[in-house]
Amino acid sequence: HRASAFAALVNCVIVLGTALYILAEGVRCLMYRVVIQGLSVLVIAGGRLIINVAGLMMLQPAAKRSLNVCGAYL
Repeated sequence: HRASAFAALVNCVIVLGTALYILAEGVRCLMYRVVIQGLSVLVIAGGRLIINVAGLMMLQPAAKRSLNVCGAYL
């Protein structure tokens, strides 16, 4: 159980760090006119969507047995 709790803590730190970085980049883009490559954003977002759906499909069976996996699934 300790390893599962530690993994959840590490995941939380990584997600919060990523969210803060994205927030800082968003503010920077709003303050300074930045040209955004639309096709690149679309391709990366589409690929990420496919990866997220695949991850959800892999986590679904284990989500009923582990609270940590259930949190990741949600």
